Amino acid sequence: MGGIIKFIEDRRVLMACTILSVVLIMAFQELTQRLGGPMFDTLQGGYDLMTLREVMLVYGANGRASYALASITLDAVFPFVYGTLAIGLLLRLAAFPILRWLAILPVFVMAFDLAENVQLYFLLSGFPEITEAAVSAASETTQMKSLAVLTALLALAFQLSLRLVLVIYQQVSRS
Repeated sequence: MGGIIKFIEDRRVLMACTILSVVLIMAFQELTQRLGGPMFDTLQGGYDLMTLREVMLVYGANGRASYALASITLDAVFPFVYGTLAIGLLLRLAAFPILRWLAILPVFVMAFDLAENVQLYFLLSGFPEITEAAVSAASETTQMKSLAVLTALLALAFQLSLRLVLVIYQQVSRS
């Protein structure tokens, strides 16, 4: 386990994950423009069957196929990339050893994101034969992912703030 943690904390790994994250975000922005409507996994408030049907009609058959393919390829890789980056940052920023446990939070984000990708793939592939239950489950997963993202970002902000306070304190106490 220590070897994996050292690997994730490595600056080169964090830099590679940062670059890959930017590239993947750009790819998703391009996909969003091609679709002509929002990607469901970015709708933090969730969605219902009627909204999903309307947006899927805007996508068209080619858009739905492109989105389905992206959800099991690009968006299957993306959680591992941003997850590694977030875990590495949380580990590196931990001002106290006990705070290293906050690095578990991105794992929840990754799990929800991967589950959401599978759900969206089946919704996109099965259109127009989709059920209210399937849409509701996917929407709930999207909302849980959004909550997990917020929690992980708050942990990162906390770690960074605490680290800055300690650096400032050390500078002041040396003077």
